[in-house]
Order: sequence, then structure tokens, then C-alpha cells
Amino acid sequence: MKSLFLFALFQAALTGQTVQGQVADATTGAPLAGAYVSVYGVKPLITRTDAGGLFRLEGATGPVQVTRPGYLESSNAAQRKGQDLSIRLTPEAVISGKLEDEDGFPVEGAQVQIMQYREINGERRLSPVHWGRSNDLGQYRIGGVAAGRYYLRVSNGSAMNWDSRYVGQFFGGTMQLSDEHMVEVKAGEHRDATDMRLLKFEGVTLSGRLEGISGSLSGQRMPWIRVRSEAGLMDSGFPSLVQPDGTFLIRHVTPGRYTLVMQTGNGSIQAGDLLAKLPVEVSGLDVRDLVLTPHVVQAVDVPGTVVVDGGGTPGRMSISLRGNMGPGVTARSEEDGSFVLK
Repeated sequence: MKSLFLFALFQAALTGQTVQGQVADATTGAPLAGAYVSVYGVKPLITRTDAGGLFRLEGATGPVQVTRPGYLESSNAAQRKGQDLSIRLTPEAVISGKLEDEDGFPVEGAQVQIMQYREINGERRLSPVHWGRSNDLGQYRIGGVAAGRYYLRVSNGSAMNWDSRYVGQFFGGTMQLSDEHMVEVKAGEHRDATDMRLLKFEGVTLSGRLEGISGSLSGQRMPWIRVRSEAGLMDSGFPSLVQPDGTFLIRHVTPGRYTLVMQTGNGSIQAGDLLAKLPVEVSGLDVRDLVLTPHVVQAVDVPGTVVVDGGGTPGRMSISLRGNMGPGVTARSEEDGSFVLK
């Protein structure tokens, strides 16, 4: 199901003020020179800290963001009236390693994801928080990592020497999640012992057809079917082009719960596109005779009203409806708060 979020964007008159303070290392307390301090309000402002970690911005109208290489970003700092800001930056952790194939050769262009469980749209889902790619020596380095425990997953990405039997897998050489092989890092730590040797896996073959696809795609290119894992991961090692007769074949799928997704169009869901989804559970045997039934995506109007807590007239404002796939829709409300998202 496509998740939607509704935002009301209020505009208020903001009065600029002087923002000043110091940026320091959260671990040692030492002042940090050269940190970028920015305010993106009505008037964007930016400066850098001096040798003593001090900064000053005149006419600021928003929260303060601070960045510096080697440290995690600090955002939404707000100055209390009459007090200077004291911002502490936490040193970033780094995870690095090397990827080799089954024969010991480096894997170039593979994608490495650092993942955690997060609450997304009310669901607990495994999601990437950082990612990187291996270079021509098979080496990868991912910075900007906060202290914590993570799963590491490697998939083909744009790997130059990737055999399709090398399926996506987690650190520790497993295709399934394992807390035993989680990687834990502390603030400022560099973990470089995270090498992975990839193994071939013949996996399971999924085959079937799209129902009634030939007539509805007259003159259009045939779509792809992609395999989305239950955790929400789209594994690029599994896509399959639908044949002109509507059949498809997907090889080397690892055991797990998936949803087969077929969509026409340019990638973002639009009215008039064809969309089909089919849940599939993969064990150790090939799955045959799957049938996906496409339907035409219909557009609908979403009416609503913005009300002010405690009463009063909200005035005109921007209302946006955003999905987790594709662009959103924006409308302007009337003086009484009513709106229609077309």
C-alpha cells in the first residue's frame, strides 16, 4: 500500500537576530576551527568557526546547522535569549573493508549498505542508513556513521565482474539476518575488519505471466518485474523483463518473503499506469505458474479542511500530499482552510 503524508506549511513573520556561540568536540571538549555554521531561514546565512571554535551570524531567522568533516552533523540548534550557543559535534564512526568473490578476486562497484531497524509509516522495517560502493580493488569506506549496532549487506549494485549467482548477503556470509554478525561501532571508531567474501547461490527460480498484458501494452516497451523483499529492500539482482507473450522468469532468488511488482511508466506512479503486485514466499523449491493481474492506476481528488486548535481562521497556506514513491501533490487552501488536492 502506498503511504501518504499530509503537511500544512505555515508561514510566519520572523525577526532576525544575532546568533553566536562556540563549536567543540563532544568527546574532548576542544574547540573546533573550520566548522560550517549555517542558518536556512528567510535569508540564508553561512560562516565558519575561527581558531577558538567561535562563530557569529547577524540577522538569523531559523535553526542553526553545523557541519565539519569527520563529525556528525548538528541541526536545529536554537539559541535561548541572552545566551550563546554551545554546540558539541560527535566524531563520526567509519566502517571499511574489502569485497572478494568466491575465487578471491576483488569485486568492483558492489553496493554495501549499513542498515538498522527503524519505524517507518508505523511499521518496523530494516532500512539503510548509509551506503557506499567498492572501488577497483574491492575496497569500500563508509563514513558519517553514528555509534550503534548495524547490519551490513552487500548487493551487486553496478559491480563490474558480478556473476548473477552472487546474491545479496549480509556480513558473516549469510543471506538471512543474523544478530550474531552485527557490527558495533563507537563514536569516532574506525572499523576496518569488515571484509566479505561473496559466495554463489543458485537459489530458486520464479516464473509466470502477466495476465492480459499483450493488448494493453500495444506499441509500448515491455515492463520489468522486480522482487521487493518483505523488509522493503529492492534487490537489483532479481529484475526480469517481461516477454512479448507476457511471461517472465526470475532466477537465483534467495529464500524469504517477497512481493513481485510490475509497473509501466517512467518509474514514479502516475494515473493511467499499469500496476500489479503479488506476494510470494520462497523456500527451497522453484515457484512456477505465478499470475500477476495489472490494474490501471486511477487518480482521485482529496478534499479536506485545516482547522485551528482553539478556533479562528487559518488563512491561506500550502498543503502537500507526499507518498513514499513518486512525486507529491500540492494545493493552496482557501481563507476558511478548505482545500482540494487534485
